Amino acid sequence: MNNPYTVHPNSVNLTNLQHLQFALSASIRFLISAMIFIAHAVFPFLKIPKPFDLVSISEWLNLIRKDRGI
Repeated sequence: MNNPYTVHPNSVNLTNLQHLQFALSASIRFLISAMIFIAHAVFPFLKIPKPFDLVSISEWLNLIRKDRGI
């Protein structure tokens, strides 16, 4: 029987700790980006910093996938 805590991390070539680190860093980045987008929605004159715009986040995720061979 497969351990549900290891099936997904193993399927993306990560240990549980590596998966935890990635998931936390991604969720923090998404949370910061979401807060910036909310501020931009209310105050459209505020610029969205490049590391948190949608294109940069997409490129970051694609780079991680490419590095892992996914």
